[in-house]
Amino acid sequence: MAVMTGLAFVYVALPVAVALYLLFPAGARPGALLGFSLAYYLLVGPEMLPYMLAVAAADLAALAIMARYDHNQKTREACLIFSVAKNLGAILVFQGMATRWQAGPETALGLYVVTLSGLGCVLEAYRRQIPKDINPIHFALYCFFFPRLAAGPLITYRDFVPQLEQSGATPGQMGKGFCIFLQGAVKFRLLGEGLHIFYDTLRHIPPEEVSVLGVWTGILALGLSVYLRFSGCADMARGIGGMLGLTLPKNFDYPYQAKSVGDFFARFNFSLTGYIREVLGPRYADGLIGLLVVGVASGLWFGLSVGRLVWGIYLALFLLLERRLYPGFVKRAHPVFGRVYALTVILLSFAMFGANSLGEIAQTVTIMFGFGDLPLQSDRLGYLLASNRLLLIAGVILATSALTKTGAFLKTRIPAGATAVLAFIASLILLVLLSAFLL
Repeated sequence: MAVMTGLAFVYVALPVAVALYLLFPAGARPGALLGFSLAYYLLVGPEMLPYMLAVAAADLAALAIMARYDHNQKTREACLIFSVAKNLGAILVFQGMATRWQAGPETALGLYVVTLSGLGCVLEAYRRQIPKDINPIHFALYCFFFPRLAAGPLITYRDFVPQLEQSGATPGQMGKGFCIFLQGAVKFRLLGEGLHIFYDTLRHIPPEEVSVLGVWTGILALGLSVYLRFSGCADMARGIGGMLGLTLPKNFDYPYQAKSVGDFFARFNFSLTGYIREVLGPRYADGLIGLLVVGVASGLWFGLSVGRLVWGIYLALFLLLERRLYPGFVKRAHPVFGRVYALTVILLSFAMFGANSLGEIAQTVTIMFGFGDLPLQSDRLGYLLASNRLLLIAGVILATSALTKTGAFLKTRIPAGATAVLAFIASLILLVLLSAFLL
């Protein structure tokens, strides 16, 4: 993910991608973007690229067999089963390989994006939601489109590929896309990573200086960091897509303003949630298994670890309770109560997210509720809060819709020309901030 916010990417790689888009005729753009995407992934995760190409090629072969034996249902089912088993197995095997090779986050999440995209396309073909004759270049670009490799968002083949035949982005759309990219880059690099460093500092405070408020502050910093880093990646992907004439879905919608845990999943990494519902179908998506799959997959999306698995299961249990035991209560609850309830449950979940073992989770929760015989605060915490207060304040503000609503209000009060000028100035400021930070 950090690769997409580096100076070389912002000032060299991204302009090259846009130049390819502008210089090549519409019919040749998918091939040019595919070549650039593979080159990008070769630089980010060279060890994994051959394996990922093999995985995608296997799905393309399954699609070709399904198209050739279109009227043979058993053959079609065999191709689908093969793709499911192969891709789920590939995720487990390749995740272990990425960990052993100490590959970067882009490589690890790129594994998920490529494999789930290939599986999703096979499923769409099986359900006859897309034409049976698949263009290999379109399919490969769908799997390897470089902005998505950082963390998604996931998109269906039937929504992505038709855009490749459109005339392209206007100058205004390209400018808007670049602005969205810069917003995401600043969210990820300046705030998200900064808050993660703050969390890591709090986590490694000497035992004699640990305090209850220090643990709560660390959990808050982790929750904000996860949101800002991954929503920043989604914004960068959407922005680059917009610059290249492609519309990618939003992936986050201020999840910490949710009124229930179900609402949280509808706002947090919801392209993954939508993908799971697409795969399971309406019959199973809202059942016990479906809800558990949503929770577990949401946790493991961020990496294979005990803490993230427990994080997903914990939230899935609350999701199940809301759907089965007290659905009416959640719907009738006052919005303020709903937000307090949801934020409390979600904040507690991040005590699990960053843990490496069940024992560490138990220890963290014990301290959070004052059962560890520890002081409420410490001098070290006061110093760290003073040093990082602006970071925390900015993170909290960006985790809410305050700035978005302010911008929407100003658009109704300011002429369109002035709005464009202000947007240009804001983009320039963001670019200067990002560049200065990266120097």
